[in-house]
Amino acid sequence: MAIAVLFHIFTYYFFEMTKPLTYFVFFICGLQLQAQQFEVVSGSIENISGIQRYNLVFEYADDLQISKSDSEQAFLQEQYVKREEKETGSGEKFKKLWFENRSNLYEPTFIQEFNSFRVANRQVTVAKNISSTGYTMKIKTVSITGGYDDFLYVEEGKIGVIISIYEKDAPENVLYAFETSVRGIANADEFERIRTAYGNLGEAASKHFSRKALLKN
Repeated sequence: MAIAVLFHIFTYYFFEMTKPLTYFVFFICGLQLQAQQFEVVSGSIENISGIQRYNLVFEYADDLQISKSDSEQAFLQEQYVKREEKETGSGEKFKKLWFENRSNLYEPTFIQEFNSFRVANRQVTVAKNISSTGYTMKIKTVSITGGYDDFLYVEEGKIGVIISIYEKDAPENVLYAFETSVRGIANADEFERIRTAYGNLGEAASKHFSRKALLKN
């Protein structure tokens, strides 16, 4: 009995002490991945050379892929049941926040991080519902991983997206589109892990457009 107690204490403190290192490894790996995940699926970046301002729209796939779940609907039902068993009302609250956080949390974070980056005198900016530009940037989320932070295991939030550029009056004519996946942090709740993934996406996308689509003066 005493040995079992000591073993439990040892494992608890061991994993608590090594958690920061685990998070650091995840962070470094995330940076490495984000530096190379731009797979062109349509058009060419030359088609948008010189464009500095985009009207921004967000879209979420009808068949949104959720890690370890058959569908988004199945995921939400699983979360509802699990949370209601612990606290009445918490399951419904989670489902409500799952959709509300898109416009209230993820999208503003993406915009803020995107618009915060610039290279010397070169900067691409985005905003929702603007008419001062003839070009649209669509962020379509195709997959979401909420991540995990438990006693023995941590996993960052992660999103898979397709970013498309087109003239606002000709959405069927995609000038440039690429697919990418970006990670967030691990040591937080599900929504914060996802939010930071959108923030990292905003920064990475802004760097890509500012460096590749704008010519040096």
